[in-house]
Amino acid sequence: MRRIIPGFLGLDMAGVLLAVIVAGGKFAALVAIGSIQMDLMFLPLLSVILVLKKVGMVIFWIMLIRAILSWVSQGGHPIESLMSQLTEPLLAPIRRVLPAMGGLDLSMIVMFVALNFLNILLSQYIPEWSML
Repeated sequence: MRRIIPGFLGLDMAGVLLAVIVAGGKFAALVAIGSIQMDLMFLPLLSVILVLKKVGMVIFWIMLIRAILSWVSQGGHPIESLMSQLTEPLLAPIRRVLPAMGGLDLSMIVMFVALNFLNILLSQYIPEWSML
């Protein structure tokens, strides 16, 4: 599928499209069995919002685990390296603007606040039944 749908800005757009299609399938299945009433015109928009919300939740938990591991671990574990590779592209721009203060990295706190803000904002547009 990657041959047909190229990447964009470092994102695997084939994977993003697949996630949106799966989320849309979830909504379509709920409409088909009659458990929800929804205008299918909003299906693509709700699918994209749901995928963004889930990605934000995954990033939040990865950052939280990375922060806890930074206090406990001695370093050099492959999981730490993986978590660093996943979160560093998000934290690096914040670190350029907000330098470390006394050895305390505030970029994670800023990212936690931003992710929670986006979660609250997106939750207003996603009905409660979408969390099934």
